[in-house]
Amino acid sequence: MKKILITGISGFVGGYFVDYVKKTHCNLEICGISRNLPDWDFVDAGASSITHYKADLNDLNLIKKIIEETEPDYILHLAAQSSVAESWKTPVDSFLNNTNIFLNIIERISKNPPLTDSTL
Repeated sequence: MKKILITGISGFVGGYFVDYVKKTHCNLEICGISRNLPDWDFVDAGASSITHYKADLNDLNLIKKIIEETEPDYILHLAAQSSVAESWKTPVDSFLNNTNIFLNIIERISKNPPLTDSTL
């Protein structure tokens, strides 16, 4: 069975993507990373079968551990500080956070590419 690792899985888009995957790709194991556990009321049954990792994507060692443990075939990166209001209050911190978490994932993948097939 193929695995997908979704960062920011507990967010709005993460929930809808999980719902889509559950309906269209039943043979895909879902793993997710976020700062909070998902609290969706719109995802169909089966959301409890998701393997969830509570993590800060700024922690490179933890990202490495999660990617090595899950060995995903696909990674969907949705995590970000996405509050517009917060980005106006702390623009530099918001930019650095969103850039750094993306770079942490890319750095980990480049050292040990988990992707084996580009077709979902």
